[in-house]
Amino acid sequence: MKLVYNEDYYKEYLTGDGKVAYETSDDIKEFMKTVAKKIVEKYNPKTVLDAGCAMGFLVEALRNEKVEAYGIDISEYAISKAPKGVKQYCFAGSLAEPLPKELQQHYDLIVSVEVLEHLEEAQGLKAIENLCKYTNNILFSSSPNDFDDITHVNVQQAEYWAKKFAQYNFYNRVDTDNTFLTSWTMLFTKEEDFIKVVETYERTKRVNESNILKKSNLANQELEKNYLDIENLNTIIKDKEKAIVNIEVQNKLLDANLTKLGKDIENLNTIIGNKDKEISDLRETNGTKDKSIAKLSNDIENLNTIIKNKEQEIETLTTSNDKNSKQIKLLAYQVETLKKDNARLEQDEFKTHYLAAMDQKNSLEQELLQIQQAFNELLNSTSWKSTEPLRNIA
Repeated sequence: MKLVYNEDYYKEYLTGDGKVAYETSDDIKEFMKTVAKKIVEKYNPKTVLDAGCAMGFLVEALRNEKVEAYGIDISEYAISKAPKGVKQYCFAGSLAEPLPKELQQHYDLIVSVEVLEHLEEAQGLKAIENLCKYTNNILFSSSPNDFDDITHVNVQQAEYWAKKFAQYNFYNRVDTDNTFLTSWTMLFTKEEDFIKVVETYERTKRVNESNILKKSNLANQELEKNYLDIENLNTIIKDKEKAIVNIEVQNKLLDANLTKLGKDIENLNTIIGNKDKEISDLRETNGTKDKSIAKLSNDIENLNTIIKNKEQEIETLTTSNDKNSKQIKLLAYQVETLKKDNARLEQDEFKTHYLAAMDQKNSLEQELLQIQQAFNELLNSTSWKSTEPLRNIA
């Protein structure tokens, strides 16, 4: 047995959360600190023996709580690893044998946590007999269902252990709650007065039944409330389902609208493409028109130049016309004078002068006719007519 609980065993110590290295496990150390505080809080013992103490972590935790604690374990390896501060209080030994003389022979409380299931039944029964000799109170825990650990050779239910402890007048204090250790932990207390034990059981049974009834009533109230909540939730669910149906209908409409919009967008894209082509064509046309406009601008510029030239010609012709008008008036005056002279010459006895005057008259009339024709041509010319507004303004 000693060889089983060696270094390899503690390096891969099996817990409810898997295998851990026992010596360095912070979880185990913290758990033992919690257990020590609860023991002091609930039972306030002065002396405690941890029967199956392993590396003495609970002994250390209890001593930190000012409890005179000791430990014993079958594994010499485990005892060798006890913390320095408590190693002197931890001893190697079997629970199936009397306690070593170095240990006290009586304790206010003995704690046995997950130990006896590791012993063969005969050894376990001997351990119970021994433990009952050294105390009147045993805080006892032994897993009722952990069959996976190969070192668990005597896994039993609570009633089995209760019967074995009862043989030594140790009875489970059903009026205490020790779930801080495990859910199956029991406190066995020595009681010679069996009638008192029965009384305690019956009182506890009554209190438990009363508590159960209260809890049942509370549970029924909570259940009724839950039913109402469920009905409300069902109503809400139905409303939500209706809302979902409406949303699905809306989604279908939206999908249809989206499809239509998609087609509209597609058509718009086609229209945009056509417009882009039209714009491109217009740009090409505009390029041609720009060229035409440039040519027209050039033509207009040329026309403006021609107009300026014509205006200069008109001005020149107007000046010439004024001169011609003056010349015509002069010639008319001269003609009139000549007519008068002619009249005088007709009466003149000198025919030679008359004839010469007639020649001059005919010549002047011919020149006047030519000038009149030139003047008429000027009046009928396009330049003269187009400048009439300008002459009217002047």
